[in-house]
Amino acid sequence: SLIGNNDIGIRQSLGVSADTKLVGYIGRLGPEKSLDTLVCALSKIDRSDIHVVLVGTGDQRPLLEKLSTRLGVDRRVHFLGYRSNVYEVLKQIDVYVQPSLYEGMPNAVMEAMAIACPVIATSVDGNVELIGDEHCGWLFKPQDSCALAGCINSVLDNPRESAIRSTRATNRLLADYTEQQMIVKWKTLLEFPDP
Repeated sequence: SLIGNNDIGIRQSLGVSADTKLVGYIGRLGPEKSLDTLVCALSKIDRSDIHVVLVGTGDQRPLLEKLSTRLGVDRRVHFLGYRSNVYEVLKQIDVYVQPSLYEGMPNAVMEAMAIACPVIATSVDGNVELIGDEHCGWLFKPQDSCALAGCINSVLDNPRESAIRSTRATNRLLADYTEQQMIVKWKTLLEFPDP
């Protein structure tokens, strides 16, 4: 598994063509992340050039593998396992999706925003706070795979709009969250309880 090494890209290692569109997720493969919604969304998009890459480990993997097979998209859903270099992955994907049922301040969303990777996320908690009123990305209702499929198509069909929203996302993150993120990280590190 050479993915993550600079000498071989994700597409090459998966044996897919260079113009394949990669829709990515990074994090725990847990039930609260509602990744079945992403797999279902993929099955509703009638385009063989769109693949999903799931980075991370978790107990939902066998279920997601079965679902992918049942929906006939198993050749387009790839489980990359744990990767230490998140940015290496984010640099190579076309869209980042956070389909969670609930979410605090999702690091992967912030990391995607930081490098202007288009973000689609559920309209919950921290996602909404980060993305705002779809100014910095796309929002959809949790578990609505049709809406998610629509968002994925929007991002891929409108590269200009995607670039505009992603640039806004980077600027917003730099303006509003860098310091807060550092404080959160230090607090976690030092295990300070919230006041």
